[in-house]
Amino acid sequence: MVQTIASGDSYVAPNLAARLLTGKKERTGANEYLDHLTADETKVVTFLRRGMSNKEIAKASNCTERKVKHRMTNIMQKLNVRNRVEVVLKFPYEDTIK
Repeated sequence: MVQTIASGDSYVAPNLAARLLTGKKERTGANEYLDHLTADETKVVTFLRRGMSNKEIAKASNCTERKVKHRMTNIMQKLNVRNRVEVVLKFPYEDTIK
């Protein structure tokens, strides 16, 4: 990998290449995840995918930061993930969440 990059060529990790090639299947999977989220949780995921902090999400959602944190906990439990990055990775396409 290092030699490839050093020579000026591009390198794509095998697991990323596999995810890109099977993207259509993941899109269907993302829709299945949405079915388990409430409307408010879906909004939080949408804002999270835009890179917003809990404070920014709270302001945009007209709720408290504590409420956003509670919703994040619920989202992570429902999606069986450990952190915000893994939540975003469950929804790899821009058009997944409207």
